[in-house]
Order: sequence, then structure tokens, then C-alpha cells
Amino acid sequence: MQSQIAQARCNELLALLGERMSIRGLQLDPLGRCQLVLDHRWHVTLLSGPVPGRLLLTCAVGPAGMAQRLDKDTLLAMLQGGFLGAAARGGHLAVDPQGHPCVQMNISLADANLSDLETCLLDLLASARTWQRRLEEGASQPKPVPSVASGAWLHRRI
Repeated sequence: MQSQIAQARCNELLALLGERMSIRGLQLDPLGRCQLVLDHRWHVTLLSGPVPGRLLLTCAVGPAGMAQRLDKDTLLAMLQGGFLGAAARGGHLAVDPQGHPCVQMNISLADANLSDLETCLLDLLASARTWQRRLEEGASQPKPVPSVASGAWLHRRI
């Protein structure tokens, strides 16, 4: 029952986002996923269900198998940058099963509105751009990326 309520809430938010983006009928597929292609290059997947009561957003910042080719200093930079979301605008850095380095964020469904979802998407895209550049350049020290959302203290490097 809870997952049906969560999916219904996700679909409400997606419908509002779809209206804003002129994509009528935007909703989750039967597996609880929705994929958007933004700026003709960023594939953002929205998932309902992995974390109860939350909508997960994930975006690959490199090709499949890239994570296996990264040097240890770059991987260390990703791990350090992901600590408390310091260099991912409050999100997380991860590697998916196909070896894509990814930026991930999530929002609570209980009190989320369209503005929250848009802010999360914008933060996700900004972080994806930053990390794609960093991964292409190689090892670098993670630097905080300012957030447009509240809770900026979390985004400062500790």
C-alpha cells in the first residue's frame, strides 16, 4: 500500500514537472522509473521505491566502464567529494552496475513540491557538469559546489 501511495505522489510531482516542461503525461513506468534527457545530453533517471518515501534522481557523468579505468587519486577525489555531499550539492557520488560514475540526489515525497523537484534537478545537473569535467581532467581535489537549496552548511568542506 505504501509503495502505491509513494508512486502516486511521484506521479503527481512528475505531472507538474511535465506541465512545466511541456511534456504532457509525464509519469513513472510500471517499474517505478522515469527518464528525462535534459540539454540533449544529460540522462536523468527518477526512481520511486529504492528508499521508502523518497524520490531518487541519478545522472551518469561518464560512459559505461569509465569507473574501472579511473586512477586511484580520481576515485579518492570522488569518495572525498561525496562525504556529506560536500562536492555534490548535498547528493552522492556513485558507480552504477555498468561502471558509469553517477551523481545521485533524492527528495522526500512527504513534503516535496514542484519547486523542490526543480531545485533538485538543477543541483543534480550542476553537480553532473562539475564532475564530468573533473573526471575528464583526472585527479583533482574536491571543492564544494554551492547549493541553491537551504542547508548550505552541509555543502561546505569539513
